[in-house]
Amino acid sequence: MNAIPVASLALPGHSRHLAEVRVTASADGLYHLSDGRAARPAVSCLVRPAVGDLALVTSEGEEAYILHILAREPGGSATLEVPGADEMRVEQHRISLLAREELALRSLRDLELAALGTLNQNATNQFVCVAQALIETLNQHVSRSRFCSQEASDLLTVHGGQTLMSADHDFRVDAERICMG
Repeated sequence: MNAIPVASLALPGHSRHLAEVRVTASADGLYHLSDGRAARPAVSCLVRPAVGDLALVTSEGEEAYILHILAREPGGSATLEVPGADEMRVEQHRISLLAREELALRSLRDLELAALGTLNQNATNQFVCVAQALIETLNQHVSRSRFCSQEASDLLTVHGGQTLMSADHDFRVDAERICMG
């Protein structure tokens, strides 16, 4: 099958035209094109246009839309968005995200991670930094480690209906004052 170049093609029975053009600049949701026109991305154009992209554009009169990004220089990044939408959802029975080097989930406000089943976390290292409060509510908590250290600059409390502390070898309590009972 041979490709038909779309330099400027009129659609039969329509006054709309298709053209392959380069994006030369962008401002306020409008993209300036190499043929002098300005266009907005169509709802179907999920890759946000970037300067230098080769785009498929349709137009009728003064109205022009970028339908598709045909080519982009290798490297860099791409942003997915739906023009005019406030929310984007991806729904499927199974979804898998794979990043070969780094995956970042960021939100400028709230972030919710929820599962009705099991939530597994596996990592070589895990760092948790919370600016104000970390509150855990659970039915059972089991923690196993080779070394465990807890430190509080002001107050550390341990309380339970029954509290058991044991050691295989040494059990040391060190303080300026120790009150028991």
